[in-house]
Amino acid sequence: MSVKERLGRLAREGGLPLFVLALVAYFGFHAVQGERGILAWHRMKADLAHADAREIELAAKRERLIRRVTQLQPESLDPDMIEEQARLLLNYGHPLDRVIMLDGSAENPEK
Repeated sequence: MSVKERLGRLAREGGLPLFVLALVAYFGFHAVQGERGILAWHRMKADLAHADAREIELAAKRERLIRRVTQLQPESLDPDMIEEQARLLLNYGHPLDRVIMLDGSAENPEK
């Protein structure tokens, strides 16, 4: 039997199992690493958990803002809120307020 005949026989006998093995390897790889594979699913779950946490954080911030806006409505004016907004917008302070400079432009009192 010649080498050519042996290779032909080997290709005929081992071709189908080799093809099936290649097919299983291809689909197995994409089931794990693919665009919709297991790893992508875990990343998507982590992204969803992060988005849920962000949604809760933003909902709490929205509630705080709604409370502050409600306190500035004409029918429910809060004098403390009006004073706070006036000081903030006009850049004024009460004579008894203590001001702490955080930008580093003030001199260090310890030196």
